[in-house]
Amino acid sequence: MRKLTYLLLLTSFGSFAQQAEMPLTHFFMYENAPKLADSSQKTTFTVKPLVTNIFTNQPKFKWDLFAALFERMPIRVQKADFNLAIYPLFNIQANKNFTETKQLHYNTRGIKLEGSIGKQVWYATEFYENQAFLEPTEIAFTERFLVIPGQGAGKIFKTTGYDFSSAAGTVHYVPNKMLSFSMGHGKHLVGNGYRSLFLSDNAFNYPFFRTNATVGNWHYTAIFTQFREFKYKYYAYHVKKHASFGIITWKPNKIFDVSFLAASVWQTSGIDYVNKFRPEFFLPPIISPLFEYKNDKKTSKFGINASVVLLNNFGFYTQILMHNVKPDFPVEYAIQAGAKCYDLFFGLLKKSHLYLQVEYNKIAENFDAGENKYMGFSHYNQPLGHSAGNNLDEFLAISELKFGRLSLNYKFNRILGYKAEKSALSGTSYSNIDFDYPIEKLANKTTVYHQLDAAVTINPAYRLQLAAGVFNVTRSAANAFSGTTIYVVLRTNLRNLYFDY
Repeated sequence: MRKLTYLLLLTSFGSFAQQAEMPLTHFFMYENAPKLADSSQKTTFTVKPLVTNIFTNQPKFKWDLFAALFERMPIRVQKADFNLAIYPLFNIQANKNFTETKQLHYNTRGIKLEGSIGKQVWYATEFYENQAFLEPTEIAFTERFLVIPGQGAGKIFKTTGYDFSSAAGTVHYVPNKMLSFSMGHGKHLVGNGYRSLFLSDNAFNYPFFRTNATVGNWHYTAIFTQFREFKYKYYAYHVKKHASFGIITWKPNKIFDVSFLAASVWQTSGIDYVNKFRPEFFLPPIISPLFEYKNDKKTSKFGINASVVLLNNFGFYTQILMHNVKPDFPVEYAIQAGAKCYDLFFGLLKKSHLYLQVEYNKIAENFDAGENKYMGFSHYNQPLGHSAGNNLDEFLAISELKFGRLSLNYKFNRILGYKAEKSALSGTSYSNIDFDYPIEKLANKTTVYHQLDAAVTINPAYRLQLAAGVFNVTRSAANAFSGTTIYVVLRTNLRNLYFDY
């Protein structure tokens, strides 16, 4: 039964390899949460994207035009020890904002290749090319931080638009059911919520090396990365820094799991040196933050992530983290608590579900900041945690009603920024340290966001959808944009992009 569950997970996304990486998107949880909740007790879902090492095979591929358009990957090569799928990536979107007269749209085209070599190697690579005329809020963000939210730096296109691109790729090696190794250029998300306060997929792609180990009910993940920042313009000098993330998870059964989290961002570059590593950087990430040395050039976080699943249908989760900018400074905290109902219909209606989720996040004033720009939890001028930054309190609610290939999704979130002179949780000001951007510290700013999205899935194998929706944003800050936008979009919904802040 457990292997059958994994087979269903793989086939639901058109995968055919013996092992694969699951999509790093929230829709994956919405649509497959009941299957995940009922899966093996030895599988943990804390670190995403998920990598399965359950070897499965699908029936031999046969050409069928209808299936290629509406059920399977358009191009597939399937041999005894080699598999390949090639499919397009889209986000062709037209927006109409009721307070703007100029043209607003996205024109995203791309391609993705994925497959396997033998039973132990899986690979994937993707490329997106974009031209866009952005919403006023996105333009303000881009002008300030020099990047398109989550999609890297852009250049001017036709005076008021932007041209930008991104590429990602990963190679997985799974020698056995206990170990797996991954390296490439991409993103991660650690936790069970819509947000991750530890490591999210908010910022741009980055190079990484990841290893996973499973021994009985214990799981260990280590991720080594390189991040970078820049100022003034993209082609100016890039400041490189390196980070390590460690996650140890204990999952004694399919109901409960708890993880210990530790992370460090290391200053490996300065005015007169680049990529200078301390020996401790190469220790297991779960250990290295525990050791403080005189003249340590790093910023560390610690915490726990826990989840409980009841009746295979109700999930409760939390993430509690602490961060110390300097040894002689007070500790800052971030707290998350959430609940999910995977299917309010309890599986009584075939091919349908009603998914519900509520989440609360609270983040201190300088939780992601470092003593200087070389040590902050940020990349490409965006936070690695919450997309809105620090010094905030957020409540969000999400629901998805799905029937066959039709889905209706509603999202609400309210973000409240605290007063700037006090930390939201520690009650301490850090005015005597020059905390460099890009960590936004909200101050007396409130954002309320509503989005309703209706979609029909044309091809579930690579999540090709035709959708229409509306979102409304209200901001209390001076000179901040508020308004309502309607949109129509043809998209391959295979990544998370965050604009709800």
